[in-house]
Amino acid sequence: MIKTKTTTKKSPAKKAPKTSAPKKIAEKKTTPVSQKAATTPKKTAPKKSPVKKVAAKVVEPVVEKTTPVVKKSTPSGGKEGVKMLGILHLAGNLLSGGTLGLILVVLYYFIQKNKLSTLEKETCFEIINFNLSFIIYAFTASILIILIIGILLVPIVLITWLVLMIVGFIKHLSGENYKYPFIIRFVS
Repeated sequence: MIKTKTTTKKSPAKKAPKTSAPKKIAEKKTTPVSQKAATTPKKTAPKKSPVKKVAAKVVEPVVEKTTPVVKKSTPSGGKEGVKMLGILHLAGNLLSGGTLGLILVVLYYFIQKNKLSTLEKETCFEIINFNLSFIIYAFTASILIILIIGILLVPIVLITWLVLMIVGFIKHLSGENYKYPFIIRFVS
């Protein structure tokens, strides 16, 4: 006899092992992608520390920069300016009889006004007052020639003017302010 193989269909209840596998997948806890991204830190490539380039310090030789020396007149100084005023005063007065010396000193004062020391300012004012006073004296003495007294006064005024101007010039060359006698104070 020949044995035949019979196949029987198994019932679905007997296939229990197939159904258990999907349960395991279902039981596995899954989290959505958005939550996963929020809870787990992002893995990034490690940052490369920048290569620190140390610049070589260039040591420059210390060189003292010399600037041209500008002589500023200080309130305590100004002897050079006083010497210049004395020269301008004498030269101008000898060339013009009094008016050019006055003009030169006034111009010097206004050109150098912001740079003048107190000594130079006092010297300017003394010279201006001296010249104005002796211009008035000479004018008055020349008018008084009409009364004959002017004949004596004109030489006295001119000699006094010349002597005082030379004495003032010598004092100015030593850097001092000379206080002229016999003057009227117009400017101070």
